[in-house]
Amino acid sequence: MTDEIRFYISIFLRRLHIFILVTGVVAAGAAYYALRLPAIYTSDALLLIEAPRIPDDLAAPTVQTNPREQLEIIEQRLLTRANLLDIANDVGVFENPEEMFPDQIVNAMRNSTVFEVRTGRDRATIFTIAFNARDPQVAAAVVNAYVTSVLDENVEIRTGRAGDAMEFFAQEVDRLAEELARQSQRILDFKNENIDGLPESLGFRMGRQETLITQRGALADQLVDIEEARNRMLRVVNSTQNATQTDGTAAELPTVVAVQMQELGVREDRLLAEIAEIDGELEVLEASIAATPGNAVALETLERDYDNIQRQYDLALRRQSEAATGERIELLSKGERILVLNQPIVPRGPSSPNRRLIMAAGLAAGMAAGAGLIFLLEFLNRAIRRPVDISRTMGITPLATLPVIRTPGEIFRRRAFVALLGLVVLLGIPAALWWAHLNIAPLDLLIDQGLQRIGIGQAG
Repeated sequence: MTDEIRFYISIFLRRLHIFILVTGVVAAGAAYYALRLPAIYTSDALLLIEAPRIPDDLAAPTVQTNPREQLEIIEQRLLTRANLLDIANDVGVFENPEEMFPDQIVNAMRNSTVFEVRTGRDRATIFTIAFNARDPQVAAAVVNAYVTSVLDENVEIRTGRAGDAMEFFAQEVDRLAEELARQSQRILDFKNENIDGLPESLGFRMGRQETLITQRGALADQLVDIEEARNRMLRVVNSTQNATQTDGTAAELPTVVAVQMQELGVREDRLLAEIAEIDGELEVLEASIAATPGNAVALETLERDYDNIQRQYDLALRRQSEAATGERIELLSKGERILVLNQPIVPRGPSSPNRRLIMAAGLAAGMAAGAGLIFLLEFLNRAIRRPVDISRTMGITPLATLPVIRTPGEIFRRRAFVALLGLVVLLGIPAALWWAHLNIAPLDLLIDQGLQRIGIGQAG
């Protein structure tokens, strides 16, 4: 384990120049970027959602919106495309707006706008609107426009909804009354169509079914008795005929027996007809009983819908009577409203960027990139450098190994090359960046354009 650690440490030291080179390049780039970043000024305003002045238990306002939901609505309306373009043009947020597409202006305004809500249980709802810009006057002017728009939107939302409440509830009462009538007719039509399979007559039909089954059993017993009587008569007749034939005389069926057999046939036909009639009625009863659960569910659904409509109708009537009072509350501004606690002011100093943090992050990223590059190079290097590599690769165990021995001149030349390479990187890269900044295009402009493309650029 110790040999492994020493081996990897030696690899790192051998490629230390790569680590220093990558770390230096990334750290230098981060430092240059941090120093070239423009100062950003932030202006904000603090607003409060004030509770209604009239308690809800005395007279509830028509418009009852959760404060957070209300803020979300206001925020979405505030950040609409048309509103942002109007504010950007009126305030003059951008130096050259004619060179920007409308989508670029909208995205830059949204990315520079910050909403922060602070609320909690049994606590007032306070929210902050802030805007970031390179000009402190512009930042304050945009926030002031935002505040004005928020107050106007709040008044419009509440008074506009309250003004439509009376008409809405009147229409709702009429609609639900018609729906109640239609649902009542549906229930009546269903009962008429399924009058023999309704749940309220299920007990009677099941009792009738039991009675018919008992009657059918009695009739079946009578049929069995008739069949047994017929068989007895036939046995007697057969016995008599056999005896007569033995004596040599002709045999005829006695008249009494024939009459009795005929009577048995008539009774049998009558019993079979009664059984067939009972079977038909039983079949109808069985079908109606089988259909009763489905009819009960369907009828229950229809009646439940009727009850739901009835409750909605009653609620609409009550809301209609309350709408006039609620509308009056909103028109007199006695309901919930938004107050400005802190007006936006021109900031005295910049709020960002944090140049030290950017430089530290660049240094850390450079160190990570250097270590990662060394790891990648070693991962791709398949050369044999240790006795254990010989055993793993060739499957043999060497008796002895000799390390690579460099001359003092080779060592000096290698160290001189690494030092020279590092010096070239540390001096050449900043010089190249500075030359590009002066002769090609300002690097801060290129960086800002790149950040805006990925959605994190700042408004100008």
